[in-house]
Amino acid sequence: MHLGARCDRVPALVVVCAVLTGSRSGQLVFLAVVAAYFTKLKWPDLQQPTAPKDVAAKALSAISSIGCPSCHLDQLQGDGTTARLAGQQREYLQKTMIEFRDRTRGNNPGMSDLMKAISPDDITAIAEYLAGLQFLVGSGWTR
Repeated sequence: MHLGARCDRVPALVVVCAVLTGSRSGQLVFLAVVAAYFTKLKWPDLQQPTAPKDVAAKALSAISSIGCPSCHLDQLQGDGTTARLAGQQREYLQKTMIEFRDRTRGNNPGMSDLMKAISPDDITAIAEYLAGLQFLVGSGWTR
């Protein structure tokens, strides 16, 4: 079967082309189609509660001290190369930060160093604060 140049032109055939031909260009087109689809989706509001003021203050102090916005951007929304933190599930955020802290998650040694610089209580506060944020593109924070 010869699929030829159609692999790069018809998105529905991209998956078939990539699998059948092992075509690198077909795989790249497939990834571009998938990325375009997910980019258009609205970030879900998980309806997580907003952190109490004292927890938010503790979290913001810790976030500032370790410089989270320098990588995750000013509203902690990430940018495709760094993770979105705002609005993530609290349990996931806390688990991930703890894994960086105790070095069981080793894909970013810099994050491990940052998590070591704050206390476990700070991690709990950050997770609760971040989970309660909901960012709407073009309008900023809603909570």
